[in-house]
Amino acid sequence: MTLVLAAGCWRDPPPAAPEPPPPTPQTATLRRPTLTCDGAIDHAIEILHPTGSDAVRLRDTAVASCTRMEWSDEALACVSSAQTESDLDACKDHLTKEQLEDLP
Repeated sequence: MTLVLAAGCWRDPPPAAPEPPPPTPQTATLRRPTLTCDGAIDHAIEILHPTGSDAVRLRDTAVASCTRMEWSDEALACVSSAQTESDLDACKDHLTKEQLEDLP
C-alpha cells in the first residue's frame, strides 16, 4: 500500500473587497447669478432707452457710482430684474440716501 502525501499550505480565499459606498446622489446647486454693477446698469439702460452719447455718459457715470458706492446685492438684483421704468423706480428703496444722491 502506498501512501501519497501532498504537501502545501491551505489558505482561505482572500477576503472580499469591501463594497464601495453607494454613489452620492447628484443634486443641482442653485447659484445666484453674479450680480455686477455693469450688468445691472446695462439692463437699466435697455429699459430707459437713452440715445447716442447720452447713453454712454449715463452708463459710465452710473456704473462708476454703483461701484464706488458699493450697491447691495438686493439693489443690484432689483435693477437686474426690473422690466419697466416703474420697476426701476421701485429699486430706489434698496439704495441709501447717499447712493441715490451720487447717481447721475
